Amino acid sequence: MAIKNALLVDDSKVARFALSKLLESRDMEVNMAGSAEEALDFLKSHDRPDVIFMDHLMPGMNGVEATKAIKNNPETAGIPIIMCTSKKSSSFMEEARNFGVYNILTKPPHNEGLNLMLEQLASDVEQGNVPEAPVEMNGHDLRESDDEPMDFPEDASVQLSPKAESGLNGQSAPNVVPLTSDLIEQIARSAVKTHINNRLHELLSSLFDEQFDHLKRALDETRSRQEATIEERLESLSKMLDERTRNLRDEVAAEVNLNLGRELTSLKKELSKNAGFTSE
Repeated sequence: MAIKNALLVDDSKVARFALSKLLESRDMEVNMAGSAEEALDFLKSHDRPDVIFMDHLMPGMNGVEATKAIKNNPETAGIPIIMCTSKKSSSFMEEARNFGVYNILTKPPHNEGLNLMLEQLASDVEQGNVPEAPVEMNGHDLRESDDEPMDFPEDASVQLSPKAESGLNGQSAPNVVPLTSDLIEQIARSAVKTHINNRLHELLSSLFDEQFDHLKRALDETRSRQEATIEERLESLSKMLDERTRNLRDEVAAEVNLNLGRELTSLKKELSKNAGFTSE
């Protein structure tokens, strides 16, 4: 089964444009969504695509949450999802596949790797080897290594896994660790780092989109100016040729008329000499 159409989900216009060009070079029909919410609305009102390329980090609903929603819907659970991300560690790939993601496409995408991935997908779909979506994720969430910000009460503590040795009653005693200032500071730094990374991603995406729009406008304006200049030059050249050939046409016409007049005069003389019958 050939992969004929795809849905691209990415908040970056530059990323959507780059990947769409690679897919269109394979004669694929490409639909695009600028957010996860837009992608879910698209799936509700359109025919299901052969594959979905889902960006990992997006403002609002991220790629993980969108993948959850797609895989939990029986009507869309069978659509293969390729997650686009710059993070391609072995642990991330394993967790992604357990989550129902077919494969990971590293950003920025390359034509050779993309072609191999789509060919393998087509083969797996034809042979029925596409992994099915798990029913439950058991609390697993496909995120970056940093945690989201959390609020803790003053007397909060952390319960670690029980040790191997048993207590007096034969049961393992839980290991409770209080949230010290150092631990809270470490969690806070992790949360700030995550927030900064997400904000930086949004700013870079906006910057790329702005530069893409600016470059597109500049190219359109340059193309329009070039077309106007070429048209103006062609019109000027046409006028110049018409003006220069006008005198030439007049001279040629005068010369032709003169030669025709001479030929007619000579012909009349010949006819006058040969008029009537001779003695012979």
